[in-house]
Amino acid sequence: MSCVFACYEQQARAAEIPLDVITENDSGYSFGRLGIKVGVNNAQPEEYLFDTGSDSFNIAVGMNSNQNGPAWFPTQAGTAVSSPYGYMYGDGTYGYLQSDTTVSSVQFYNSTTGKNVANYDTSAGLGVAVIQASIATPESLSGSPGQVIPGDTPGLLPDQTYYQDLSWQQALDQGKAPDEGHFYGIVGAGDFVYPGDNGGVPGQLTQTGYIVEANGTATTPGDCGSACLIMDLTPALRAQFFTQVPWRGVVGSFPLSGANAGHQFDVLFNYTLNHSLSTGPMPTLLDSGTPSIILGSPSLQQQASAAGLTGSDGYDTDVNPGQTLTVTGQVFGGQPVSISTGDGNGGDQSNQLTVGSNPYTYDGYALLPATRPFM
Repeated sequence: MSCVFACYEQQARAAEIPLDVITENDSGYSFGRLGIKVGVNNAQPEEYLFDTGSDSFNIAVGMNSNQNGPAWFPTQAGTAVSSPYGYMYGDGTYGYLQSDTTVSSVQFYNSTTGKNVANYDTSAGLGVAVIQASIATPESLSGSPGQVIPGDTPGLLPDQTYYQDLSWQQALDQGKAPDEGHFYGIVGAGDFVYPGDNGGVPGQLTQTGYIVEANGTATTPGDCGSACLIMDLTPALRAQFFTQVPWRGVVGSFPLSGANAGHQFDVLFNYTLNHSLSTGPMPTLLDSGTPSIILGSPSLQQQASAAGLTGSDGYDTDVNPGQTLTVTGQVFGGQPVSISTGDGNGGDQSNQLTVGSNPYTYDGYALLPATRPFM
């Protein structure tokens, strides 16, 4: 039996790529993030945010690189680079100034040992976004304001002023990771494709699917500890997950691999607060790039407010700490998991729960951090 199991495991996983669980940002506040050590075009590897809520591969380069580019993204002769444009996130007040180009290969590393663990030939052209600057409107700027971004830049509102985040650039100039003190960009790992985008990196590299393990053990389901990206699945291994949390359906394909892509909010969960207040099934995005839980349910917000479960921090959409949120997949026999809601005061967004209408989701949709530990 052990031989059969080992052979099956070997078939099921052509590549196991360790992910890094990072629990503290550069200000010392607790948060949950996944990191991944990546090199492109056989250049120097760096740590990137592994974001299951994104479908873009962003590589921080900055505005002050020498003519050959930084060590992790040297200039590639003959590779086209688009004109810069603004790409905004969240409520549209912060984002990046970036250009589009491609890379011809991708390498993954174990960040602890430095060992190269997987290589992929993307000579057909894996799309990446070269990030020249972190930008924001004055009210959303988190660092020192640098130069004003030209108002005619594509992707930006012409009547809104946007500034370069000078602190982001200074971190790069000092040889430091510019994003949250840890990351040189974002490896989008969403299993969806936005119109006009390239799609998440794992979906571009495999035709048979992948698993993101964020709270595993040393051997389950992968062999790389508590967090692992498992590539190239067999139908049997995929089925183990679809029986608990099935896709809402295929809505496209990844341009490089041709593999199926799904909805952005591609799984259905039921949510219950304190074992009595509930919503209907909500399409949910398992988002490792989001630190807090966001349920776009005005009904649940009204119920929680009426029950006195919100408002301890002054915001009627924030559920008070110490409440119980139970999450169950919308399938027959789905297994419930629960958390105790956290306190967002002081910058710690771990397990913080927001309910009601918000700028990050449509009403009736939910964001659930993929790194959140469930009990």
